[in-house]
Amino acid sequence: MAIQLTGLTVGAAGFQGMTALMTAKWLGASERGVIAIAQTLSMVLLLVGCAGLTTGTRVVLADDSRRIDFRSYVRATRWLLLSQLILVTTVGLSVFIRLTHISVAAVAISFIIIGVGSLRAALLREAFHGVGWHRAAVFSELLAAVVPLFLVIAAHYRGVLSLSVAMLSLAAGYITQLILQSLFARRYLAQSRTETVTNRAGLALLRYILRFCLPGFVATLGFAFAGRMDRLVLAYFHNTAAVGVYSTASTLADAAWIIPMASSALIVRQVAQTKSPQAHRLWWRRILLMTVAMSLVIFVASAWLLTHFLGPEFASGIPVVAVLLVGALALASQQVDLAVCSGMGDLGASAHVALAGVLVAAVLFFSLIPPFGAMGCALASAATYFVTAAVARLRLRKHLSVELGAA
Repeated sequence: MAIQLTGLTVGAAGFQGMTALMTAKWLGASERGVIAIAQTLSMVLLLVGCAGLTTGTRVVLADDSRRIDFRSYVRATRWLLLSQLILVTTVGLSVFIRLTHISVAAVAISFIIIGVGSLRAALLREAFHGVGWHRAAVFSELLAAVVPLFLVIAAHYRGVLSLSVAMLSLAAGYITQLILQSLFARRYLAQSRTETVTNRAGLALLRYILRFCLPGFVATLGFAFAGRMDRLVLAYFHNTAAVGVYSTASTLADAAWIIPMASSALIVRQVAQTKSPQAHRLWWRRILLMTVAMSLVIFVASAWLLTHFLGPEFASGIPVVAVLLVGALALASQQVDLAVCSGMGDLGASAHVALAGVLVAAVLFFSLIPPFGAMGCALASAATYFVTAAVARLRLRKHLSVELGAA
């Protein structure tokens, strides 16, 4: 299972990375920057709109004692879509236009579809992870990554590729993911012999889940700022071309923590079911070693991609990749530690880590990005990752000490 999930996750990230590289090569750094700003804003709005459910859903559905079933969860979370639509069309679209100075109708419509569709897709993905359908969760993301790449390549060779077409292609990816997730949900419900067991429904169930996930909501807001706001700050102080170079370098570096990201669902579910953090040491060593190996491969490949494949416009991204890859090691450690904490029901751990990240990032982003641009983003992000990894480890030690005491 772990190998299959890792393979599917690597495939999805690979196709997403290829889409980023192709749009960077064919549209240039400036328009690639616009796409990156749209994706970053959508991610931030997703983390706000999900109200912490992306961190708590796996625990809620994996823990049978909470008496919440898949069908009731899916129905209850539909209420979040309306608030997300309002948030995206007002705040999100206004900020996007302010940072990019682009108000083309096709781009705006695509941005709205991505902003709302990504929320629903994320909630369903977490629900599948919660009930143990990990392959369904990851395979839907894989197909959603294939569709935009295919459309972008087809548009390029037909001579019609533009910023609007690229944005519409990304929106088509989320629509595809939602369709596939709906099919998987019907299949799961048809195969499940368990009837609805929850004593709550609709808004009552949603309020219960939101209360449980409140620490996760704090965490998602913190991680949104610490992990994604660098691109928006860079766009504000510099331009979309700088964002294009940095986001391309960051996309390459992000591949280094695909393995911990893919493994986190398995770790959370295993710990939630066993009620024990004993598996931490084995997971941590294994994932850190794989992350180091992958980072070395990525750096060598990135040097060629940025200088020869994309051209001189992106060559300044090589040192950015190097710094971010060092930070990826801290992210991998943090991912494993927080997955164990979440499996133990300690969503407050993520909130504490996120708060530390916000405090550090707030200082470093506005200190380093204005004078140093993309390199300032990389240095600030890497430093933030190491601080949050240290906080995550301190939080994890509480659970490990309790386990040793009980033994």
